[in-house]
Amino acid sequence: MSQPKIIQQVFVYGTLLSQFDNPMSYYLSQHAQLVGLGRINADLYDGGDFPLAVLDGESQFAVQGEIYAVNPESYKNLLQFLDSYEGYHEENRAGSLFTREAVPVHIAKGQEIECWVYIFNKSAKDLPRVKSGNWLEHLMSQGKRFY
Repeated sequence: MSQPKIIQQVFVYGTLLSQFDNPMSYYLSQHAQLVGLGRINADLYDGGDFPLAVLDGESQFAVQGEIYAVNPESYKNLLQFLDSYEGYHEENRAGSLFTREAVPVHIAKGQEIECWVYIFNKSAKDLPRVKSGNWLEHLMSQGKRFY
């Protein structure tokens, strides 16, 4: 039996961003440290109350977000919390709203760091694409509040 992959960073691009004032983003900030900005090669869609990142392997677009370093003593509990929040069930990946994937995140000057990223696990073909790849910018352009 293989050991689970240990990745100490999480990349967030939606309601867990530091600019959001909600219990989930607060919980993340208490159990991980914001270390910087990054982007992933993916398409971003407007799911209504939250964004949806979709990996298709050929995207020419980038989703912008933040990288958090997870406190080692909080690792297991934080991932369980995030999995629950994102609707990810390791024992039922196909039925999960999002899956937790190890994804290279682009940081400064061509460097990459591997992070856990929650990727939408359903079809987004009929949803509006967020062309900027920036959920906060999108919400502001729509005159929506973020919390």
